[in-house]
Amino acid sequence: MLIAKTEAIALRVEPFSKTSHVITWLAPDVGRFATLAKGVQRRRSLLQGQFDIFYTCEVLYYTRAPRGLHILKECASINPRQGFRDDWRKTTTASYLCDLISHLCPPGSGHTGIYRLLERTLDDWEVRVPTPATLVWAELRALEKSGFAPQLDCCTACGDPINSTAPAIFAPDRGGLLCARCVTPTDNRPAMPPDVLAMLRAWQRDATPDMVRRTACQPSQEQSAARLLGAFLTYHLDPLPSSRAIALGLLYEGKKPGKRISL
Repeated sequence: MLIAKTEAIALRVEPFSKTSHVITWLAPDVGRFATLAKGVQRRRSLLQGQFDIFYTCEVLYYTRAPRGLHILKECASINPRQGFRDDWRKTTTASYLCDLISHLCPPGSGHTGIYRLLERTLDDWEVRVPTPATLVWAELRALEKSGFAPQLDCCTACGDPINSTAPAIFAPDRGGLLCARCVTPTDNRPAMPPDVLAMLRAWQRDATPDMVRRTACQPSQEQSAARLLGAFLTYHLDPLPSSRAIALGLLYEGKKPGKRISL
């Protein structure tokens, strides 16, 4: 076995035995990988307190097969992001984003762009409560970085540009929009409202959530954007993490106390 060293963000921490844990990490250079933290629950373990979900750590581990379970040797916390420990909406939303990125990033290859996106988003959500809009933005950017982004500028059938004011159909199975000329009379796929299309296009381009937070959008627009992108994710990811519905439900309830919104 060889020893490897990298900076990584903990996506998931799961029990392996009474004293050991498995940690799933995302690193910019080696992508997604998992390590076994042997004996971490023992009283004198040097690993105690050095890692948890959302932590950025310096990780030293013994490598096994390229996609095997590596053995954690040493771990040092770089950024524990303690802001997630006292707000369950932040924690739930960030947990879903980690689930999504685990689905989008196969093990064994570098994902620098997605790593930097996750780092930037977690830093933002640690200090500011996420919103449905910033969650949709993070999904769009993660899809963009992984090469699965929906086509929102042109018709996926004929290739013609689609004006933001023109009627269009959102077709997850075709990878994006269909213009009015390419839609059959019996097509029952959802329409893309022009205002929602304009928002999604802007969010797909925004490198940070700051512009998203300054977007004046109604709850109905946020809900429509989340539902349409959810249909896209459901088609292209199998299965879509159930944590998405939970996170969006909590965020909507936080904005509208006592009111449930279907997702």
